[in-house]
Amino acid sequence: MLATGNPDFVRRDVQHLANLGARIVRLPLYIGADSNMDHWYANIDAALGVARNSDMTVVIDFHWPSPGVQGSQIVNVNDFVARWEGVARRYANEPGKNSIWYDLCNEPKAQNWRNFAMRAARKIRTIDRVHPIVFAATGATVHDVVPLEGIDNQILEFHFYNWSRMQLDFENPLITYPDRQRGYTKDKMMDILQFIADTGKKYRMPVYLGETAIFRDNPTAARFFRDVTQGCDKLNIHLTLHAFREANVWDYENTRTWTVIEDWLRNRP
Repeated sequence: MLATGNPDFVRRDVQHLANLGARIVRLPLYIGADSNMDHWYANIDAALGVARNSDMTVVIDFHWPSPGVQGSQIVNVNDFVARWEGVARRYANEPGKNSIWYDLCNEPKAQNWRNFAMRAARKIRTIDRVHPIVFAATGATVHDVVPLEGIDNQILEFHFYNWSRMQLDFENPLITYPDRQRGYTKDKMMDILQFIADTGKKYRMPVYLGETAIFRDNPTAARFFRDVTQGCDKLNIHLTLHAFREANVWDYENTRTWTVIEDWLRNRP
């Protein structure tokens, strides 16, 4: 997942990831902070300009979907659907089935989410029947999700912050990985990832771990990312890590963790 805002930075950063071997980049649109869609189209265009030459997928993620609202609340469903209609009209003819994915909402709130997602997905499908629609489980943890009825070419998305006391602990002392007392182990991680894979098999749909992260200064961050990347590869789960050049707490460059991530990007099957 990539920080956004300046098309020149987006172009630079997507190229950097492409050079490392990345095949997918998740591009968040912070509509809550800037409701001007032309600004976000410029960011998407910048990413696609690189991706077209690198066989990469660009995930268009409505990260803050409502103007003036930080977070994942959808306060005006008509506005939400209209913005997705505009995105679909602009990118419906983008070559390649997997060149773009429509990620309807980041970590959506539970109330009315399914109905709102259905309205947006139906509108997209009146315009674009080629590119996948990503339907996310509510919130930020791996748990049950049922696909949208009647919407073809879906991808089911999960976020893995189930161990928030460890992953998001920005204070000392840090909880490290593995922590057997709390159940933060590789075996338990594989159980969580297996749940994602089994959900995909149940509904015969691709599955996607759109975000997982751990505080950069956690001394076991490298081990955490080694296990989660290997686990997703083993179970055929699409994966984007949170987040590239967004904030210091997630900035893994120039750390031992970054070596693990680079090796994964270059060498995964």
